[in-house]
Amino acid sequence: RLAGEPIAHPKRTAEGRATRRALLVADDPAFADLIDRADLPTIDLLDAAVLTVTARRVVAGDERRLGGERDHRGRRAEIVW
Repeated sequence: RLAGEPIAHPKRTAEGRATRRALLVADDPAFADLIDRADLPTIDLLDAAVLTVTARRVVAGDERRLGGERDHRGRRAEIVW
């Protein structure tokens, strides 16, 4: 899988959750325990972990952005990761 390419399977499938978990653990091995041990829905944990990684990248100035056009209200429409 190349960086910036969509993940092939939705997060609601076992394959999608496994792919997302693997990507997060590759970024920070501490996510393995968090995702595997917490008594919360895996999808919610994956979403929270992705937000943590994104926030860390934004603070470091290392985020990536897709889009940036303006929506019908003049707000910038982009995906940040």
